[in-house]
Amino acid sequence: MLGGVEASLRRLAHYDYWDDTVRRSILFDAKADLLVYGQGEKAILEVAARLASGVSCGEMDDIPGVAVIRRHWDQLAAAGGVR
Repeated sequence: MLGGVEASLRRLAHYDYWDDTVRRSILFDAKADLLVYGQGEKAILEVAARLASGVSCGEMDDIPGVAVIRRHWDQLAAAGGVR
């Protein structure tokens, strides 16, 4: 799990001024399962509660302030992300 200001700013593709390149999300670079962004106090408590109950990280995309990687479009559509 990632969090903090740096993770919040890098949760999407972004331009890296120092390297003069567009970089992908920090979720790919860090190989993390999920990212908590913004004011994450409530999100972290919800993630902890779900992990304790055995829910996988890929099923936590409905928590506000949490980002997960979807590897295939059909997974995104099944999660309600594509209409």
